[in-house]
Amino acid sequence: MSVNPELSNLEKLREVMLACVKENGYVMEPLWKKEGELYRNFQAKPDDVWIMTLPRSGTTVTQEIVYLLMNNFNFETARKFPFFVKVVSINTSLCPHLWTNSYVLLPGKDNPGECEVRKVDASKSSAEVYADLPSPRLFKSHLTFSVINSILESGAKTIYVARNPKDRLVSWWKLLPSMARIPCDVDFATFWRCVRNEQILYEPTWKHIKEGWAQRHNPNVLFLFYEDIRQDLPGAIRKIANFLGKPCSEQQIEDTVRYLDIDSFRQHVFGEDTRPDAEQLRNMFVGKGQIGGYKDVISPKIEKEMDDWIEENLRGTDIAFPGLNC
Repeated sequence: MSVNPELSNLEKLREVMLACVKENGYVMEPLWKKEGELYRNFQAKPDDVWIMTLPRSGTTVTQEIVYLLMNNFNFETARKFPFFVKVVSINTSLCPHLWTNSYVLLPGKDNPGECEVRKVDASKSSAEVYADLPSPRLFKSHLTFSVINSILESGAKTIYVARNPKDRLVSWWKLLPSMARIPCDVDFATFWRCVRNEQILYEPTWKHIKEGWAQRHNPNVLFLFYEDIRQDLPGAIRKIANFLGKPCSEQQIEDTVRYLDIDSFRQHVFGEDTRPDAEQLRNMFVGKGQIGGYKDVISPKIEKEMDDWIEENLRGTDIAFPGLNC
């Protein structure tokens, strides 16, 4: 959407948020008014694999593990192609600036044993385009079970990943302007107020996490914490492999751990991208992967507010974020 350039950053942010819409209590992009029904009615399949997260919760590292497991640890293809064509984001077309330049990874027309990227038909929504992908389809989504009901109904496998809200929100705040989701720079204090007021995309945080947590005993749902993935990557790979029914050797696990080393991962996350701004994009999209990095950004006053917010919303639940003390 276009925003009046004469507005202050805070006014720009408010204008963007006013244009957003709500779906089942969640903040969605303005285009949801037009395309929302397509996502609500999207038909998941039993052999789909879904990665469900709030933004900046470990979506990309999880999708790379899933992609490798589902493709016989084909590291050559994994390194060649960018992350966003290997596991597709179901609602990409809600962001026209991304959708008009989107591609999908498909078996080659001349050699089905080889993969190739093909440009999407941007006149259709991503729900319509991705419905026709060959099985097994690999999806990532910031939309929850209550928005796409067929995920649970279909028996598809879903990996839900949650992250310490302090680290997640700092990471989301850093990335939003670069993705043109917020066409301005705002300080973290302003962003934090908008989160608390449930005015940022895919909020509210706790409604989202509690939806995932409520399904943790469902045999078709694996609930993980980002901190556990980062602190024990081999263990996380084994859990995901067992969940997906994809046996793997210790050597394949070791190779995957090396592949996902944060510095190495940053270099191949966009595949063989040679655009002039590729290095900048890598550095923006793949952070430091730190646990507790929020301490370098938020003030003691805001940290106290966040602690109170977390404590209030975890009260009466048995959700326990690893290492989170409030």
